[in-house]
Amino acid sequence: MKIAPLYRALQQTSWCDPEIVFIEQHYSRNMGKDLFAQLGVESTGTVIELPDGDFGTRFGAMVEGFFRYASTASPSLILVPGDVDTSLAAAIATKRLQVPLAHLEAGLRSFDRSMPEEINRLAIDSISDLLLATCEDSLRHLEAEGAPAEQVEFVGNIMIDSLVATLDNDIQKGIRKSLAIHDEFALVTIHRPSNTEDDIRLNMICDALEKLAKRMTVLFPLHPRTAQALNRIGRLDALKASGIRLTENQPYDDFINLMSLARLVITDSGGLQEETSYLNIPCLTVRENTERPCTISHGTNRLATPQTLSELIQATLQQPNAVKSDLPLWDGQTSERCVDALGRFLKVTI
Repeated sequence: MKIAPLYRALQQTSWCDPEIVFIEQHYSRNMGKDLFAQLGVESTGTVIELPDGDFGTRFGAMVEGFFRYASTASPSLILVPGDVDTSLAAAIATKRLQVPLAHLEAGLRSFDRSMPEEINRLAIDSISDLLLATCEDSLRHLEAEGAPAEQVEFVGNIMIDSLVATLDNDIQKGIRKSLAIHDEFALVTIHRPSNTEDDIRLNMICDALEKLAKRMTVLFPLHPRTAQALNRIGRLDALKASGIRLTENQPYDDFINLMSLARLVITDSGGLQEETSYLNIPCLTVRENTERPCTISHGTNRLATPQTLSELIQATLQQPNAVKSDLPLWDGQTSERCVDALGRFLKVTI
């Protein structure tokens, strides 16, 4: 979602021959190589496959695989997006090779170091040569941490570029027909270990969803980790019996168009907080904190705990959709600003 629009924009330049390196962090096919085709990228370029195993095994393979690629490819610059393990592994390999490193989505902070993503964000930003910031909050964080001003570029939210390009009325009509959705519905995604590995939290979330299912249709695409967790605590069949519609993970284009139709989104995802704010859809994020506070101050997002989730659901549904403020540079043109920033950094003469 983050790389595809930038890749397409770089292809249009006269000075860049971009290549995507895909490290297979996720296990589900819909989360992997198929995503590029959905986003209009014909080839994934180099693919680094990972062995099965624990974090140490897989992270070591990420670093080794990317190091071998970059040693041979000799790129002028390497850009990593977001806060996933693959981005940190690529960043470490990049700097050991003394290649310039750019970080897309720099400066996001949850201030919760129990989250692996927070550690990844801090580490990547600390060694990056070019910091591409998403929002004004991230600019403030980078300034407070002492990032040199000449290394920071405010480019906006590239997730919105992919979202805008993906919205399609025909797909939305097809989804309503195929899923037989005639009325308002809630869309749910829960996958973070803080929710799926804590039986008490997960049971309370299930209680709130079953209560909501008595009021409206609830669609719940299941992350593999979530399906395993629901099986473990014996709630999978109960959720089905309550009328909640459990599905496999959806392809990106289908999911975005499905989300655009929702009355309410319940999630623990980072990206969905942003996308719902752009779409003006109420979002309840089941987390103690967020690295995207602008989605609360300027968007449609609210934080919920498992204990408060049911109450917040009821309060949200009793109100009309909030009118969101415009979020600066969330306009579908972030990829073009990234291209300009990369060109300036590399001192490209056009």
